[in-house]
Amino acid sequence: MDRLFAFAVIAGATYLLFRVVPAPSTAGGAASTLAFGFVILGAYLAARFLTRLRLPRITGFILAGMLFGPSLLGLVTRDVVQELRLVDDLALTFIAMAAGGELRLDMLRERKRSIIFTLVGSMLVVFIGVTLSLVMIRSSFPFSAGRSLAQSIAIAAIGGALAVARSPSSVIAIISETKAKGPFTEMVLGVTIAVDVLAIFVFAVTLSLSTVIFAPGKSIDVTFLLLIGAEVTSSVLLGLLLGKAMALYLEKIRAELTIFTLGVAFLVTKVSGGLAHLLDAHLSMRFHLEPMLICMAAGFIVQNFSSHGEGFLRVIDRSSLPIYTIFFAMSGAALRLEALRTTWHWALTLVGMRTFFMYAGCVGAGRLAGDPPAATRVSGLSFLTQAGVSLGLVKLVIEAFPTFGADYATLLVATITINQIIGPVGLKLALSHVGETREARLARVRGITRQEPDDHLS
Repeated sequence: MDRLFAFAVIAGATYLLFRVVPAPSTAGGAASTLAFGFVILGAYLAARFLTRLRLPRITGFILAGMLFGPSLLGLVTRDVVQELRLVDDLALTFIAMAAGGELRLDMLRERKRSIIFTLVGSMLVVFIGVTLSLVMIRSSFPFSAGRSLAQSIAIAAIGGALAVARSPSSVIAIISETKAKGPFTEMVLGVTIAVDVLAIFVFAVTLSLSTVIFAPGKSIDVTFLLLIGAEVTSSVLLGLLLGKAMALYLEKIRAELTIFTLGVAFLVTKVSGGLAHLLDAHLSMRFHLEPMLICMAAGFIVQNFSSHGEGFLRVIDRSSLPIYTIFFAMSGAALRLEALRTTWHWALTLVGMRTFFMYAGCVGAGRLAGDPPAATRVSGLSFLTQAGVSLGLVKLVIEAFPTFGADYATLLVATITINQIIGPVGLKLALSHVGETREARLARVRGITRQEPDDHLS
């Protein structure tokens, strides 16, 4: 209760400071920095309290960000969230580097059957299941009611394509927090990272086909699809080169590894954003390198093609808590809860559809792959998280459909918000159920130790 009391005191003091005491007009930047500091402190305390309830720490980070964010108390405004976007992007690239570092080639080879079946099964079942479900209820679904069957299918397919996307950042954070290890953890990580890349292509193709249906004279935008392919390929290739350079640094210099790793993440974030702005401003060319893919590929190279993979992960782990606190607190602050107020019933419907078909797809894939029944039963809980990439894809809906895109995007954002809250809880439950968290492993060891004297006496 002491942490809950401390959190309440900080929340109350922050509210009084920013809402009751008038701030001087010249304190804009200082006020933003102060608000950011209070949010991070509040997020840390909230997470410590929720761990007593056996909930993930990142749930506390997200909830604290939501509480202090513009949708509730408003201590962190939309402008502050935008000003801190660079910090948020830096944290995301750092987490992506950790994701790549967790992928081991020997693990991928050993678990390839389970990974492939779960990857294909969950993606197909979720996409087809959500799409068909929305088509079946098209007369009551607000965005397809009164439209032709073809247009209803296009709208439903967009929802289905977005339902495929997941959140590697949340998965990495939960695995790091629980110190989970084992075949189930490796499968979940491999599938999540692969889906993160494939979901972009699935959504791009679906969106391109949908726009043709709404504008019959328009042809499929092949250039758009090729551009996405070029962005992904270029990002991966740059990541491979960066990984080689990082491995060389770890081999020859090995000084200030934490600062070096953070510096690389910062460099990737700035260069990617700067290059995109330069091409857009001077050449009218929309070519955006993906910082997450660059860092994932770099971490993968360091882990699998150098002798410093484990040391690299230890550096990542030592720096992870403040990074996760910042990233997920700001993610919570950025969530638009007003979308939930207006579309909560349809958002819950979409969440229910996605959860059901995710569970069905994972159970079927697990049985085909011959996975243990205990893992098959809970694998669907491991892929509920959504963030980052999903929110980026939603923006494309607004651009593609000016007449109804903004309203549809509001519903999709509400759905992502719910999934981002329940997803980490589901993943932690799944990892605990299969016994791959550190707590479960220690409990198993203690149980064996207690049994040894009885076995000896018998």
